[in-house]
Amino acid sequence: MILEIYRRFVEDYLAIPVLFGEKSLSERFAGAERTYSIEAMMQDGKALQAGTSHLLGDNFAKVFNVKFLDRDNVEKFVFQTSWGVSTRLIGAMVMCHSDDNGLVIPPKVASLSVVMVPIWRTVEERNQVFAKTDALALAIKQAGLTVEVDKREERPGFKFYTSEATGVPVRVEIGMRDVNNGTVTLVRRDTLAKLEVKENEAVPAIVRLLGEIQENLFQRALAFQAAHTVSVDTW
Repeated sequence: MILEIYRRFVEDYLAIPVLFGEKSLSERFAGAERTYSIEAMMQDGKALQAGTSHLLGDNFAKVFNVKFLDRDNVEKFVFQTSWGVSTRLIGAMVMCHSDDNGLVIPPKVASLSVVMVPIWRTVEERNQVFAKTDALALAIKQAGLTVEVDKREERPGFKFYTSEATGVPVRVEIGMRDVNNGTVTLVRRDTLAKLEVKENEAVPAIVRLLGEIQENLFQRALAFQAAHTVSVDTW
């Protein structure tokens, strides 16, 4: 049961495909009767044991003298299980999806879904662009997403780099051309592809894009796993 919870979380939320099942005798947790695990493949081709679950039987109970009274009032050793995942899963997510530009975080676990980058040259342009980004940011929040408007006095390129390095799934770019045309530019973190959409279609487009990114990260990792997995049936 716990192994299936591991699998669902790692695949559905972290977008990491895993192999799962019982470990071999030599890989079993010392003292356990059986050990189960999920195994994920990182981009360097190495496997990562991402979560384990152990049936300890009564072996540890006998060592530490852990007993209970059964319904017949007879003392017996308890049977135990041992399981848990750790911050190793964060490392797995980083190593499975990230690229040379920085982090790539699956939308379902990203603390920030959208970053908006207003682009301006003059004070007048800044006021117009800020008005547009603030209005759209409010609409994005009302759709239940987390959003941040990057109003720092920095060059747009620096802001783009920051959003990519920190793995924000979707970046929204708005400049004067967008204000005049009634459009916004969406940039997806997984492929860095750009998409221009109408301003009034931006929120549903972002929601749709987040779902596509989540699915693409999983399918991309699954294809990599398949390409680097070999079935061995002879010595």
